[in-house]
Amino acid sequence: MKKSWFWPVILTLVILGLIIISGIFMTFRAMNANNTLDIDERMKNHVINTKAEARQKLGFYYLRASQKEPVLMHVQTGDKVQKGDPLFTYIDERLNNDETEVELQLDNRRVAKEQVRGQIAAYEDKKLTAAARDTATINAQLNWLDSELTKAENNIDILKERQKRIVKQIDDLTVKAGADGTVLSVNEEQLQSFTSSSQYKPVVTLSMDALYIDGTANRYDMQFLEPNMKLKVTSSAVKGETFKGQLETISKTPVEHLAEGNLPVAASQPETEQPTTEQPETKKPEASEFQYSGFLNKADHLVDGDPLHVKVYPSYKNHIWLPERFVMKDVVTKEKDKKLKKPVTKYYVQKVYGKETNNELVVIKAHLGGQYLVTKGLSSIDKIKAFQD
Repeated sequence: MKKSWFWPVILTLVILGLIIISGIFMTFRAMNANNTLDIDERMKNHVINTKAEARQKLGFYYLRASQKEPVLMHVQTGDKVQKGDPLFTYIDERLNNDETEVELQLDNRRVAKEQVRGQIAAYEDKKLTAAARDTATINAQLNWLDSELTKAENNIDILKERQKRIVKQIDDLTVKAGADGTVLSVNEEQLQSFTSSSQYKPVVTLSMDALYIDGTANRYDMQFLEPNMKLKVTSSAVKGETFKGQLETISKTPVEHLAEGNLPVAASQPETEQPTTEQPETKKPEASEFQYSGFLNKADHLVDGDPLHVKVYPSYKNHIWLPERFVMKDVVTKEKDKKLKKPVTKYYVQKVYGKETNNELVVIKAHLGGQYLVTKGLSSIDKIKAFQD
């Protein structure tokens, strides 16, 4: 009877012991992993998650009010245009007449210049066979012709400068596309209203080729966002594709204040959102949302209004956000046993070298939301350990 239960009990205890040991090992390993940080992995995995929409920018081009002449159109509906292409030009008869007059004067001056050149060439040939007594007369004539050639060239230069000024004035009367895009519409009815004292409708509407990102971030996330940060975008409307881009602008005014003319409004319950990966657990959710925009390198298959999930990467080379426990702050009042005139604050990280660690200086630019921004002293090959377990 004794043997029938002894070994099963022993086996059970051994198994329980192994489970406990494994649990302790896994817990220790997890704690150790949580207290070490690979900088390369940090730059890849430190992410701010936000939601946004793909938006199509439209360009609206209006007529000036109270014009005497209708505009000259350069495009029609459906045309593809590039940034800087002319859309329409205001007619100015005086400038057009001036341009025509200058062109005629230039033509006349150029003809006169070539005639002088021809006379010079003729006298040069004559000089080769002329008698000695005629050489002085020919030289005098050549000197006079040279001065006439110089006058002609100066007159041409003056007319060219005048022509440039007129062309610029005419060019200033030309309305050009502000970006690459497609002409969505040309309002013919509005074109005929060029004499109206007010213009309420655009005569040309452009659809810009590039889609942009229109998103919002909460108060905590917003403080980490900066223009030119890289981002990755996915959309439920275009499955299986990831788009890349950059942040462009970040508003410092809450969306609800913009909607209410910048007046304070009562806080409402926040919508469910994915927080920053480093957001402290003790932080209370806030209702305020802040608008940001970004651009996509490519937006194939996306259309206006598509929902977007945007991952922003706030940590990159020489711009690395670290949780507080990985940075040690030291206020130095003495140096080499001499009291400093002004205390100096130094910051250290604990770099890992195999089984050893070493405290090394880093440069801190900012301290926000429980994180330090390191701008110097860390590279992608570094691994650091937390000062606080």
